[in-house]
Amino acid sequence: MTGPIEKAYGDIVYNFRYLSDKERESLFPEPSKYAIHFSSYAAEGNQYVPFLKKQLLDLGVVFEQRAVESVEELGNEGFDVVVNCAGLNAGKIAGDDTTMYPIRGVEAPWHKHFNYRDFSTFTIPKNESVVLGSVKQVNRFDTEITEEDRRDIWQRYEKLQPAMKVRFGE
Repeated sequence: MTGPIEKAYGDIVYNFRYLSDKERESLFPEPSKYAIHFSSYAAEGNQYVPFLKKQLLDLGVVFEQRAVESVEELGNEGFDVVVNCAGLNAGKIAGDDTTMYPIRGVEAPWHKHFNYRDFSTFTIPKNESVVLGSVKQVNRFDTEITEEDRRDIWQRYEKLQPAMKVRFGE
């Protein structure tokens, strides 16, 4: 089968293929008509960035940490490289993204596969946890998750990963 997804991803990801009917039915209780598989690499920023920083420090790179309102402030100061590590404010400081929002996770170190469904529900495995999503709440920058948020995400997640089904709140 060749389609628009294969044209978009097939040449840039390793091991791309469409899942068979049997594979989709064995993986998902409510399988989509189409599903793809590919291999990818990921790095967790909270582990990889400190590793990279140590490598650079060992090479004599000097780091300067300070508050700035925009990266343009640094433009005339002669820096060879500017690394923007402002978290939720990174887009604002770069001046090009006001749509960044937080993503919250759950501890599940055995969960090793990324799943994505209907542009609204996904699981992203990390080394010791899984990020569940999504919460698409425009301009909500607080870190509090409500019971309504939690329940909505979990109910969608259970449909995607029925092996994780437990009574909510346990």
